[in-house]
Amino acid sequence: MGIQPLRSRVTIKQIWEGIKAGGDAEKLQSAILQSSKSLRRFSSTWRYLNPDGRIVYHEGFGNPSKKHDGSVVWDSLIVDVTERFELAEMAQNIAKIARIGSWEAILKDGVIADYRFSKNLIEILQADNQSPIDFFNLFQFTDHKVKRHFSRFIKKALLKSGSFEEDFSVFVGEKELKWIHFVVKSECHHSQLIRFYGYVQDVTAKKLSELQIQNALSEKNKILESIGDGFFAVNWIGQVTYWNKSAEELIQIPREDCLGKSIWPLFPVDTRKKFTRFLRQIQEKKSSHIHKQDFFQDFDKWFEVNIYISEVGFSVFFTDITKRKLAEEEIKQSNERFVKISNATNDIIWDYDLENDRFFIGEGFQRLTGYKIGNKITSLEEVRKFIFEEDVDKIFDGLCQAFQSPNESNFQQEFRIKIKNDEYAYVINRGTIIRNRSGVVIRALGSMTDITYQKNYEKSLQTLNENLKKKAFELEKSNKELEQFAYVASHDLQEPLRMVNSFMGLLKKRYKDSLDERALTYIDFAVQGSEQMKAIIFNLLEFSKVQQEDVTLSLFDFQEILEPLKINLNKEIKLKGATISLSNSTVLFSNKSMLFQVFQNLISNALKYSDSEREPQIDISVKDEGEHYLFQVKDNGLGIREEYLDKIFALFSRLHTRDKIPGTGLGLAIVKKIVEKLGGEIWVNSTVGVGSIFSFKIPKNDYENHIG
Repeated sequence: MGIQPLRSRVTIKQIWEGIKAGGDAEKLQSAILQSSKSLRRFSSTWRYLNPDGRIVYHEGFGNPSKKHDGSVVWDSLIVDVTERFELAEMAQNIAKIARIGSWEAILKDGVIADYRFSKNLIEILQADNQSPIDFFNLFQFTDHKVKRHFSRFIKKALLKSGSFEEDFSVFVGEKELKWIHFVVKSECHHSQLIRFYGYVQDVTAKKLSELQIQNALSEKNKILESIGDGFFAVNWIGQVTYWNKSAEELIQIPREDCLGKSIWPLFPVDTRKKFTRFLRQIQEKKSSHIHKQDFFQDFDKWFEVNIYISEVGFSVFFTDITKRKLAEEEIKQSNERFVKISNATNDIIWDYDLENDRFFIGEGFQRLTGYKIGNKITSLEEVRKFIFEEDVDKIFDGLCQAFQSPNESNFQQEFRIKIKNDEYAYVINRGTIIRNRSGVVIRALGSMTDITYQKNYEKSLQTLNENLKKKAFELEKSNKELEQFAYVASHDLQEPLRMVNSFMGLLKKRYKDSLDERALTYIDFAVQGSEQMKAIIFNLLEFSKVQQEDVTLSLFDFQEILEPLKINLNKEIKLKGATISLSNSTVLFSNKSMLFQVFQNLISNALKYSDSEREPQIDISVKDEGEHYLFQVKDNGLGIREEYLDKIFALFSRLHTRDKIPGTGLGLAIVKKIVEKLGGEIWVNSTVGVGSIFSFKIPKNDYENHIG
């Protein structure tokens, strides 16, 4: 009590004043009064304010005895237990920092009747205010497998004395996942349970950081030695009262060199200055705790430091965060590169952090829209006002669907965004989805590309196609009308021509003797003209029939076309002395009459335009080339100059005058029309003075499918 024994009687008042100042006078007086009434052993602890101003803890014991005069005296012993209380307080602080809660079973005849859970444990597990009955009410296990394993673990601990510990996953609060380190201490005597207790520690952070705590915690030393953080405690004299194994490993100062010694000489100069500054800041802030992250040059490491102030001194927890800091620096540099790239590209780069609802969008957005947004767009909701109203629901519904689909990792959308002058730009948005291990979306990032030019081009193409379709329809309609007109006109003109021809014949026959030579010549010219007109009309009819005629298919040998042709052209063949040969024949499945007309016109042309100085030689070939037939008609006639090769298939195209070579100029036009009607194409190769080769091909038709 800080008072000499000889003076204690004189200063009893001073002693009680110190006890009152400590705050436990009523408690002590009550214990003494109860002992005097019951004459039973007195025992109590109390706080006492020493004359030097320091609070100490005392524990007193005394056996009462009653004198003859009725007064009661005690044979007492008072012990200074300050150190024990300080250690208990430090252990309580450590348990709170380390997220530890204790429990103990209440036993009746060796059987568990109830449980007692500490306040720390209830807070850690976020249990409701109602006291849990047992562990299965206290814990929400993540699945039945974990629950069964925990049940086996408890049963094992109940069977024999010992210490048992293991980690389990549980849910707390609103299904928040936590990992707990569960420790059980079981004491049995003659197979009967006499004590069953332990504690629970929240090791979620350690689990997630792969720094699992390995040893159970039951008392102060085990608690401090089990944590991964470095820890040391210093009293206000500056002496080290505790130094754990992690502290040894982190800063390479052995425990035996620290305990009971002054803290300051242990640290190099730079570290000593840092801790002095930290303690000064605590004093200035009048706080009991300070948290710092700093680089300690003496150890070439980053430490996260937590300093806690107590009545007996201060405690320090420190963690090596060098790897984390290096990772943060790397992430920072990566983010800086990301921002620079997003500003350099024409695309709009974006990044959406769903966990923190933070949205980043690059300067490309400002360049495209013309709006000076700066850093105003920080959430996805703020992007909504820049999207065209009709596209908003479609875009956000698509995003929700992609986020909710567990197998979806990419998405793509097209929509319109507002730009200045009340206009809109088309963009294509491509994104990547990042999920956590549970499949929950935590981040999405991607880019928007301006496709306005492409969309406008597609729109112009669409307009052009629509106009072309319209023109094609009008042209087709016009062609049909022209074909119909040509057919009707050609048909109706035949009768007047027959009348002209007939009357000219009668005129010549009846008045031949009355007419002079010139009149007779004029009559011959009229007859020739009508005959020429008749041929033109006939060919026009044939030309118009080609378009209107349906393509009917039949199976035939090419010889069936060639032989009748030779009979039809027999007079011209004999007159010219021509030779017609077929190099090879084949069976065709096509329109026989149309091909007959094609070859009749081609062979007639070869005879008509033959060279008078040599006999005509006409070679015909037919080849089956898989998907189509190739036909060729080769002659040794006059030949065609190159500049006329593309013109000879046009209507009324003639290379010679009628007085030299008769004709209507419609034969090859009809040939081309028929070939195209059959789905083919025709061309010619020719050399003047050598001859010409007319070639055409038509697609093969599948006979088996046709008859099937």
